[in-house]
Amino acid sequence: MDELVRDVDVQDVREKAGGSEEKISALFADAQKGKEIARLVLRGIVVFGWVMLAVMVLALVLVLVRGV
Repeated sequence: MDELVRDVDVQDVREKAGGSEEKISALFADAQKGKEIARLVLRGIVVFGWVMLAVMVLALVLVLVRGV
């Protein structure tokens, strides 16, 4: 590569490229955290939905049993 590129400081390019791996790793870690948070929120919504469904079924049973 040094022979192909003249009048360019190849070491400077190599140093700049080395930092990009750290940035990519940081972005990947942030994306993983985002996925975990999204899964947690979705799980909370699903649990809330099941609880509300159970409450409505219980209310319907009570209304049918009491005849109100």
